[in-house]
Amino acid sequence: MIDDFPRFVNSNGFVSSKWSDGSDEHEGEGILWSGVAMAFLPCHMGKGISKKMADLIVKNDGKVVRWLDDQGSLGEYADGREITMDGTTGLYAGIAKRVVECGERSVWLKAMMAHKKWLDDNDGILYPDTVKHPWPFNFVRDGIFWRLGLVNKPSGAKLRFMGVSATGWVTAVLASESAAFRVHLAWLHMWTADKLGFEVSRDGFCYPAKKVGIPIVSSWCGSPGLNDEFMRSFEKNKWEYRHQRGKWETPDGRNGLDTPGLDFIVSYHSKYGG
Repeated sequence: MIDDFPRFVNSNGFVSSKWSDGSDEHEGEGILWSGVAMAFLPCHMGKGISKKMADLIVKNDGKVVRWLDDQGSLGEYADGREITMDGTTGLYAGIAKRVVECGERSVWLKAMMAHKKWLDDNDGILYPDTVKHPWPFNFVRDGIFWRLGLVNKPSGAKLRFMGVSATGWVTAVLASESAAFRVHLAWLHMWTADKLGFEVSRDGFCYPAKKVGIPIVSSWCGSPGLNDEFMRSFEKNKWEYRHQRGKWETPDGRNGLDTPGLDFIVSYHSKYGG
């Protein structure tokens, strides 16, 4: 499966599912999936995506976009839809892995210098007329800046507030049994902070998070059984991405839709490394 993954990466480094005619699906989440791929693919396999993402940020003077097709077009993702907080959450996770474990400090230094300048000059807005990461969910971004020598180390108080806020997300989703993709995003913030070398307290987050029924989150929280079972019984294309669905949600794969299998890649390399 991992050898087939490049087929789902376009010429600008964005990942998407594919219909049988080769057209893209859920391309608006391209930067999220590209970031997750950077975070969980082996270093040598994620190198191409990482370089393209870094080069694009430099080319865009520090701005981040959620998708470009092979022709370099935003398509429908223009006019205030160019980026989301979800997308940059995935991207920052990928950058953290590439900088900390893959020897790509030089690849990302120029890109993140440009990104920081853009954010500083534009009140934290990720792209004109879009959104910004609210405090304290800009913690991991600042953690990356710190690892690259661009800012002082973010405070422990901010880290604790991020953990409390992430736990609040999880608790609200669990209570309402609403869409669990928010739990995956909250976990990515925690995972990224941990990857950057911060002392992340898992207990408060994991108590409600393990009840949601997301394999990779349960595994990170010390209960690997659900993740192991997901890998043992894996059916490609049953889910588009299993790790964003709670136990109350049903498989979201569709006839004719070919998925990258990124959920299996995340599970496998979280367990076995690489």
